[in-house]
Amino acid sequence: MSSSSSISRNVVAALALVTQATARLALDSSSNVAVYWGQNSINQASGPNAQQRLVDYCANTNIDVIPLAFLYEMTTGTGGEPVINFANQASDCQIFAGTNLLDCPTIGADITTCQQQYGKTILLSIGGATYTEGGFTSSAQAISMADHLWELFGPVAGGTPTTTSTSSKSSSSTTTTTSSTSSTSSTTSALSTPTSTSSPFTSSSGFISSTSRSGKTTSEPSTSTSLSTLLLTRTVPVTTFSTRLTTLFFTATLTSIPSSIFASPTTTTTPSPLLNDTLTLPSYVNSTFTNATISNTTITNSTINNSIITNSTINNSVFINSTITNSIFINSTIINPQILDSTLAKRQSAVLRPFGSAAIDGFDLDIEAVATNMVPFAQRLRELMDADTSKQRYLTAAPQCVYPDVANSALLSSTVHLDAIFVQFYNNPCGVQAFVPGAATQEAFNFAAWDTWAKTVSANPAIKVLLGVPGGPSAAGLGYVDASTLAGIISYCKGFSSFGGVMMWDASQALANGGFLADVKSALVGSATKMMIRGMSWR
Repeated sequence: MSSSSSISRNVVAALALVTQATARLALDSSSNVAVYWGQNSINQASGPNAQQRLVDYCANTNIDVIPLAFLYEMTTGTGGEPVINFANQASDCQIFAGTNLLDCPTIGADITTCQQQYGKTILLSIGGATYTEGGFTSSAQAISMADHLWELFGPVAGGTPTTTSTSSKSSSSTTTTTSSTSSTSSTTSALSTPTSTSSPFTSSSGFISSTSRSGKTTSEPSTSTSLSTLLLTRTVPVTTFSTRLTTLFFTATLTSIPSSIFASPTTTTTPSPLLNDTLTLPSYVNSTFTNATISNTTITNSTINNSIITNSTINNSVFINSTITNSIFINSTIINPQILDSTLAKRQSAVLRPFGSAAIDGFDLDIEAVATNMVPFAQRLRELMDADTSKQRYLTAAPQCVYPDVANSALLSSTVHLDAIFVQFYNNPCGVQAFVPGAATQEAFNFAAWDTWAKTVSANPAIKVLLGVPGGPSAAGLGYVDASTLAGIISYCKGFSSFGGVMMWDASQALANGGFLADVKSALVGSATKMMIRGMSWR
């Protein structure tokens, strides 16, 4: 015979399977479970209890929300980029050249699976106990960083590429080659790893430099054979446009590395030549392409060596390479942005996306020391997320239970609309360990104070307050209680309309702690579980 606890867990699992498609941060619910992932606080390098891939926790039906911990540097990161850390799960990540910013395509793929297959809400948590920058020097700096983080972790502007590119901040060019013979031509698209220079064009030496994620640089002559051998990573369809230049035929395949596959590319105000050879084109030969020019080109003895096509825009495309051979064809090989290979989705404007095309569902502010200008920072994040109508996005905070929380007092008393707060009821005298069972008025355990804040101070009077607890005995220095004790505390908290569920630190601890997670979910769903148990007993 099964125990009532195991029956409850089974019922909770059944309920979760029924509602899995809609599992998320539910702002009208008191049964949310948010579990932080990323720091492997159980501190095991390997084995079943060590922190696993993100998607493994998303598959757990007792979890609704996963904040990724942490982004812990914003203003002091190398190369002006923020810094994220995911402990043992960073082993599959690379580092963008010239920065300390991780490039994590596996985590990006997991985020998408978590959202689309399991219906989870994925937040990026900023701060943590090791955050020491102290905020921002000005509101302008705070707003600028909010904009930048939205570019890095929000939805891809203008489109949704499917994979992560591996460029460095200053390296986002595409190299292409063309081979022509006699009156026919063949075109090969060789997509390089990003070059180490800021120019998207072939260097004057005729060599192409490529930089890998490890920063290693190699050089090869810019010939069709060597480039195809060295750089060919994808072959994609091309679109060809032709126009007659009096006696010559101009055949162009258009390409750019725009900020997204649907956006116009970035162009310079001063066109940059592709090659150094400067020749003279007869005045009677004119291009019929709007905004396209061929200049400084000479036709001599029917042998045309190198042509320059300026960095001009045609139909949201940019010419980046051109070769004229011993024929009547001028061939320019580039990729149409509408069919741009997804691995080239990194922006020409040097936006480095750690999770590729994956976009988080919002931000969590886990600021545990005094930080300046967090209000304009949070307000800007709120504005950016609200402007995106594609889906609901969330802004949360994770204050200590001591009220008022000094580190977050400005934010929590501001006009910034927060959706939920994950109050840390541990490592403090106001934590869950101070709860007195059966006492209508709690002297030390102060969930009531946070309920009052939610209703009278918060800019969002409907905000949800989640009860933050350690997920296991070693997850915190103070505040762990077993699931049975926690069930009584949850029952007490349900008496407050602001109660939104339970937050746990962290995933590695909670999953290693037997049935703790399932028992907590069972205590949260409460009446629904009892109804199903009654229904089962009638059969």
